[in-house]
Amino acid sequence: ASLDEARAAIRTERVDLVMGWLDGAFLEPLELLTWLQSQPAGPPIVIVTASGDVDLYLEAMQRGAFDCIGLPLDAQELARIVAGALEAGRVRTALKGG
Repeated sequence: ASLDEARAAIRTERVDLVMGWLDGAFLEPLELLTWLQSQPAGPPIVIVTASGDVDLYLEAMQRGAFDCIGLPLDAQELARIVAGALEAGRVRTALKGG
Protein backbone atom coordinates (compact mmCIF):
# COMPACT_ATOMS: atom_id res chain seq x y z
CA ALA A 1 0.00 0.00 0.00
CA SER A 2 1.07 3.57 -0.49
CA LEU A 3 1.76 5.81 2.49
CA ASP A 4 -1.64 7.49 2.11
CA GLU A 5 -3.42 4.13 1.82
CA ALA A 6 -1.66 2.87 4.95
CA ARG A 7 -2.65 5.97 6.90
CA ALA A 8 -6.26 5.68 5.77
CA ALA A 9 -6.43 2.00 6.69
CA ILE A 10 -4.97 2.64 10.14
CA ARG A 11 -7.51 5.42 10.73
CA THR A 12 -10.57 3.51 9.55
CA GLU A 13 -9.93 -0.23 9.87
CA ARG A 14 -8.62 -2.65 12.42
CA VAL A 15 -4.95 -3.08 11.56
CA ASP A 16 -3.08 -5.46 13.86
CA LEU A 17 0.39 -5.19 12.32
CA VAL A 18 2.21 -3.23 9.65
CA MET A 19 5.28 -4.60 7.91
CA GLY A 20 7.36 -2.26 5.79
CA TRP A 21 10.34 -2.65 3.49
CA LEU A 22 12.95 0.03 4.11
CA ASP A 23 15.99 0.82 2.01
CA GLY A 24 17.90 3.92 1.08
CA ALA A 25 15.65 4.56 -1.93
CA PHE A 26 12.30 3.76 -0.29
CA LEU A 27 11.80 5.57 3.00
CA GLU A 28 7.98 5.70 3.28
CA PRO A 29 7.99 3.33 6.29
CA LEU A 30 10.00 5.96 8.20
CA GLU A 31 7.38 8.57 7.35
CA LEU A 32 4.66 6.18 8.54
CA LEU A 33 6.54 5.61 11.81
CA THR A 34 6.78 9.37 12.36
CA TRP A 35 3.07 9.80 11.62
CA LEU A 36 2.14 6.96 14.00
CA GLN A 37 4.01 8.69 16.83
CA SER A 38 1.47 11.53 16.57
CA GLN A 39 -1.53 9.15 16.72
CA PRO A 40 -3.26 8.11 19.96
CA ALA A 41 -2.89 4.41 19.11
CA GLY A 42 -1.58 2.48 16.21
CA PRO A 43 -0.43 -0.95 15.23
CA PRO A 44 3.12 -2.12 15.81
CA ILE A 45 5.40 -1.84 12.80
CA VAL A 46 8.01 -4.41 11.82
CA ILE A 47 10.60 -3.19 9.34
CA VAL A 48 12.42 -5.40 6.84
CA THR A 49 15.74 -3.99 5.68
CA ALA A 50 18.93 -5.13 4.03
CA SER A 51 21.24 -6.90 6.44
CA GLY A 52 24.01 -4.66 7.63
CA ASP A 53 22.19 -1.38 7.03
CA VAL A 54 22.74 -0.23 10.59
CA ASP A 55 21.85 3.42 9.97
CA LEU A 56 18.38 2.59 8.63
CA TYR A 57 17.86 0.04 11.41
CA LEU A 58 18.69 2.61 14.09
CA GLU A 59 16.55 5.28 12.43
CA ALA A 60 13.55 2.93 12.31
CA MET A 61 13.98 1.92 15.95
CA GLN A 62 14.33 5.57 17.05
CA ARG A 63 11.09 6.38 15.25
CA GLY A 64 9.22 3.64 17.08
CA ALA A 65 9.46 0.44 15.04
CA PHE A 66 8.60 -2.61 17.10
CA ASP A 67 11.57 -4.43 15.56
CA CYS A 68 13.60 -4.77 12.39
CA ILE A 69 14.67 -7.88 10.56
CA GLY A 70 17.31 -8.11 7.89
CA LEU A 71 17.45 -9.95 4.63
CA PRO A 72 17.59 -12.76 3.89
CA LEU A 73 14.55 -13.45 6.05
CA ASP A 74 14.80 -16.26 8.57
CA ALA A 75 11.32 -17.78 8.89
CA GLN A 76 11.67 -18.63 12.58
CA GLU A 77 13.03 -15.20 13.49
CA LEU A 78 10.29 -13.49 11.47
CA ALA A 79 7.62 -15.63 13.19
CA ARG A 80 9.06 -14.74 16.62
CA ILE A 81 9.10 -11.01 15.83
CA VAL A 82 5.59 -11.00 14.36
CA ALA A 83 4.19 -12.95 17.34
CA GLY A 84 5.81 -10.47 19.74
CA ALA A 85 4.49 -7.49 17.79
CA LEU A 86 0.96 -8.90 17.70
CA GLU A 87 1.05 -9.59 21.44
CA ALA A 88 2.32 -6.06 22.12
CA GLY A 89 -0.54 -4.69 20.02
CA ARG A 90 -3.10 -6.77 21.97
CA VAL A 91 -1.69 -5.54 25.28
CA ARG A 92 -1.75 -1.92 24.10
CA THR A 93 -5.37 -2.32 22.95
CA ALA A 94 -6.39 -3.95 26.25
CA LEU A 95 -4.76 -1.16 28.27
CA LYS A 96 -6.65 1.45 26.25
CA GLY A 97 -9.90 -0.40 26.91
CA GLY A 98 -10.48 -1.42 23.30
